[in-house]
Parts: sequence; C-alpha cells; structure tokens
Amino acid sequence: MYLYSFFFGSFWNVVLIILVVTLFRRVSGLNERISKLEKGEKVVSKAPAPVVASGFAGESTPVAQNPMQEYSAHATPSVAPSSYSVPEEESEVADWFRENLLLKVGVLMIIVGFGWFVSYAFAHNWIGPVGRITLGVLIGTLVTLFGTFRLKLNQLQGRALTVLGTALIIVSILAGEYYYNFFTAGVVLALVFIISLYVTLTSAGYDDEKLAVYGVVMSLFAPYFSHSSNMDKVTLFFYLAVASVSAIWVTVFKKWKSVTMVGLTGVFFYSLGYVFSTYVGALEHRYILLMLGYGISFLYLVINIWGMIQHAEETRGEDVYLSALNTFLILGYTTKIVPTVYQSLTLVVWMLVFAFTGFFVFMKTKSNKLFYIHAGIAVLFLGVATSIELSGPTLVIAFAIESAILVLASYIVTNSAKVAEYMSFVFILPVMMSVQSLYSSKWDMGIFHSDFVVLFLLAGLLAILGLFFKMNEAESDSDLKIHQVAYIGSSVYVFALVWLVNHSIILNDDTAVFISLFIYTVVGLGTHFYGLFNGSDSLRKYGMTLLVLVVIRLILVDVWNMDLVLRVITFIVLGVMFMSSAFISKKQNKIQ
Repeated sequence: MYLYSFFFGSFWNVVLIILVVTLFRRVSGLNERISKLEKGEKVVSKAPAPVVASGFAGESTPVAQNPMQEYSAHATPSVAPSSYSVPEEESEVADWFRENLLLKVGVLMIIVGFGWFVSYAFAHNWIGPVGRITLGVLIGTLVTLFGTFRLKLNQLQGRALTVLGTALIIVSILAGEYYYNFFTAGVVLALVFIISLYVTLTSAGYDDEKLAVYGVVMSLFAPYFSHSSNMDKVTLFFYLAVASVSAIWVTVFKKWKSVTMVGLTGVFFYSLGYVFSTYVGALEHRYILLMLGYGISFLYLVINIWGMIQHAEETRGEDVYLSALNTFLILGYTTKIVPTVYQSLTLVVWMLVFAFTGFFVFMKTKSNKLFYIHAGIAVLFLGVATSIELSGPTLVIAFAIESAILVLASYIVTNSAKVAEYMSFVFILPVMMSVQSLYSSKWDMGIFHSDFVVLFLLAGLLAILGLFFKMNEAESDSDLKIHQVAYIGSSVYVFALVWLVNHSIILNDDTAVFISLFIYTVVGLGTHFYGLFNGSDSLRKYGMTLLVLVVIRLILVDVWNMDLVLRVITFIVLGVMFMSSAFISKKQNKIQ
C-alpha cells in the first residue's frame, strides 16, 4: 500500500508540473505575440480562412474578416514588415495535454480513484481471482480500443495506447495461466495470436509499420513467456508457421520488409534452441518438424525473392540478412533431422532451388548483385553436400571441378564475363585446401597418387580459366587482370609439381634442387625475353620476379646445403645464363 500511495502521489506531482509548464508556455507565447504587434511586426496565427462570396458569373470576391482592414490597407502607408511566425515545433505530448486540459484531468482523476478502489478491493478480497483477471482484460481492452480510435487522430498516442492496452491483456492472461491455472498453454497461444492479429490488422489499416512490428514481436514472445515453451515441438513450430504467415501477409500487403525480418529472426532463435538441443523426438514427429521448418524457410524465400524484384534497383541489407538467416535454418534442419545418408541429396535439392531462384531474380531484375546472393548460397549448399560425402584429396578434387563448372555456368546464365570473374573467387576454397597436398607424405613413395592429381588438376583448371578470361576479358581499370592471376596461380602449381616430382624420382636432393632451379631459370629467362621482345610488360616483370626468387633461394638456402661440386656447377651455369641474358637485353634496348 505504501508503494501504491507513493506511486499516485508522484503521479499527481507530475500532473501539477505539467499544468504549470503548460500555463507558463501559454503566457510566454501571449507576451511574445503582444510584443511583436507593438513593434509593428507581422504575426502569423492559425486564423480561419477568409470567407469567399460569390460575385459576378465565374468570379469570386474575398470578403475581409474585419471591415476596418480595407480602410487600413488604403490609409496606412505601405511598410514592408518583417515576417515573424510563432514556432510550431512543439512536443506532441505537450500539445495533447494542452487541448481540453480540464477534460483530461477529470479522466485522470477518475482513473486514479478507480485505482484506489481496486487496490482496496484486492486488499480486502472483495474481488476474487476470476474478477481480477477479468478486470485486467477489460481495462486492457478499453485502453486498446481507445488507442485504436486515437490512431487516426494522433499516430504516436494511438500506438502507445494500443501497445499499453494489449500488454495489459496479455499480462492478465499470463497471470491467469501462471498463478490460477485458468488457461492451458494452447489457449494462451491462441488468445495471444488473436491479439497480435488484431494489432497487425490495425497497423495495416492505419499504415503504422512500428505497430505491425510490435504485433509480430508479441506473437513470437508468447511461447517464451507462457508454458507453451515446454509443449511438444510440433505444436510450437506449427504456431511459428502460422505467425510467419501473418507476418508475410503484412509484408506483401504493405511492403514492410522489417516485419518479415522480425518474424524470421524469431523463428531462427526458436530453431536454434531445437537444433542445438539434445531433443530428438519420435521419428514421425521429426519428419513433421522437418516439413514445418522447410515450409517456413520456403515461405520466407518466396517473400524475399518478391522483395528483391520489387526493389531491383538496389541491393538492400534486408535481402542479404533474410537470405543468410534462411540458409542457416535450412542447414540446421538438414543436419539435425535428415538422416546422414540423405543429407547430401537434400542439400543438392536446395542448391538447385537457390540456383533456379537466382536465375529467376536475374532474369527479372538484371541485377548481378542479387544473382550473387542466391548463387553464393547455392555454392555453399553444394560445398556442404560434397564435404558430407567426400574427404581428403578427393574432396579437394570435387571442389575444384565444381568451382570450374560454377564459373562456366554463371557466364552462360548471365552472359557477363564480369559475373564469371566474381564467381571465380570460389576457387579460393580448393586452393587453400590443396596446401596439404604440397606436404603430403605420399611424395616419398612416388608421384602417381591423389595429391599429384590435386595439384595437376588445379594447375590445368587455372590455366583453362585464364585462357577463358583472356578470350572474354571484361572491362577493368586494374593493371592486374583476372586472367593474369589465373595464369600465375597455374604456374605456381606447375613449379610445385616440378619441385616435388624431381625430389620424388631423384635420390640425390642436391641434384633435384639443381634441376628444379635450372628449369625455373629457363622459364624465367624465356618469359622475360618474350615480354621484352613483344612489348608485354607483365610477362617481362613475371620473368624477372621468378629469376629474383631463384637467386634468393640460392643465396639464403642452397649455398649452405649443397655439396661443393654441385654448388660450383649450379652457380656457374646459372651465372652464365644471367650474363647472357644481360647482353641480350642490352642489345634489344639498342635496337629499340
């Protein structure tokens, strides 16, 4: 009771402060207007428009509000007054209190008096549990209806009152479930969903996006705050599917993407609780959950595609966010519920779905960025499916072949070399995974094994990729073209194969080093001179870089490890080759 008295005592203090501030603002505004009038300045007020009287046929004659205005207009010399307008950027809350102030104070007094009566009735058990819950629901309903009425007059006030009223109803219902066991979990979910549906429909009718978001949040939090969180997962996910349909309907009707984002986020967090839990459930229940989860994901996929087509001129963060969440949901449902034997096949089906939707969105919008979103998800599904079935060098080989097919497919679908160039970045994954093949112990037993195939395949695919991009070169301001990067990557794998094969088939390591460095030097000199004679600056720099790396290797490593005989032979042979190249370069410069 002390807390209750303190609350209402503080409440009246706040009301008194608001009254004083309002009176002060009115007096200040009136004094300011009088002072401006005394100075002869123009004061703009919210006066009613002058009456228009009918004159001759087709004419209208304005009638002055004051008969003296016409005389004053002719008698008073024309002086350009300085225009002044009373500031109108006042707080909406202050304006609301200022209008019909006595009426609002009377309403507040009735509410406070009723609150004291209810508090006294509760303390003396005049109102039982049923009455308490009924009273809370009734008050919440009245506040909600009043808030709905205020929405068309003042959106901010109407939204606040609607939120307050529905919150009172929900709290009363939850109290009836927790403390008095009046309702079951299913009844609570149904009632909260009806309330949230009312809020959602109201927000659509009054064009209030924030209120729609509140309605979706309300429906999503209902299972968490009630005993519904402990119900079976099938019922919970069925409820989430119904709530998702409600959110998607509002998005389609009003084009509010934020509502969809909130809905999918709620489904995502509920799904995380299931995917990372130890709960498995009966086999038939798991398949029902799988269908519900996939159905929700498909609904959000469709609405996301619709939003992309509606805003084809820009790639919004909402599109990427929804696509990412949907991808994680599908992966979670698949790895949690689908048997391991069918997981890769299921992901391949989803890969085809996203590949088709990416193609569909591109054909409708001609947007490369939107195509990248769905194509990237399709690649992810394909990669996960492949990793489930394969491992080791076989997995790297599969990733390399899939990457090449994806680059070619992206060019065929979009007919754009630029898109294919961006898609070629998927080669980063097999390239990184191929590092383990460079240090495999299989090289000690021979050259014909899976790690050799990995390096040889990547060298060949990158070379073919470089040739393809050279023939279909896209416009770029960069000095380093994508086909040059592919050629360089291919040559790195070739040099690695030369080194590893020589060390594998030649017993003497020093001899293998000498042969490898000799081949590198020949290739470096050849590309350097080819670029020099044909005016290719990139080839000339590439050859020179390779020669510099050979020299660095000789000075830092081989000079200390080689036998004396091979050391002498290596330095003399390579030195002669470098000297001859210097003479050839000098002669070519004179010719130019």
